[in-house]
Amino acid sequence: MQVAAALGLAVGVVDGCSHEGDPHGPCDLLGGPSTITATFGGIEYKVVGGFGGDGNGTSLQIQRDGRMTRETQRRGAEQGQLDQAALDGLIADARAAEFPTLCAVYRWEGADDFVDKVTVQFDDSTFVVNASQFGDPPDRLQALINKLRQIVDRPL
Repeated sequence: MQVAAALGLAVGVVDGCSHEGDPHGPCDLLGGPSTITATFGGIEYKVVGGFGGDGNGTSLQIQRDGRMTRETQRRGAEQGQLDQAALDGLIADARAAEFPTLCAVYRWEGADDFVDKVTVQFDDSTFVVNASQFGDPPDRLQALINKLRQIVDRPL
């Protein structure tokens, strides 16, 4: 909460985080140093959950130099390279998400649903956020998730 307060966020409601007594459950802030100027070390996106718990077969790993591996049920496994502009945009969105101020989980109280799992490396820290696809994560996290989905969907 101190990180949230230092960033000027309202204590008690941190960008969609839920707290004790909220039907979405408590918010466990990831915490740690700011990522605004941190060195990007890579990112992984995976769709997990669903009725079977195995997600929908979507995964994406992007290394610090833009090399990527992705997998979908429709196209199978593919490898490629992000161009520098796309990589720079992704890194900017990942930094702007300010992972230390995010909740570890953004829930939805409905039936089993798919969950966007984002794991990012900055400096010596690894941050993991799980956001229900029916939930309401903060806009800065949703922007990053949307960019990762676009990278998964676009042709190589």
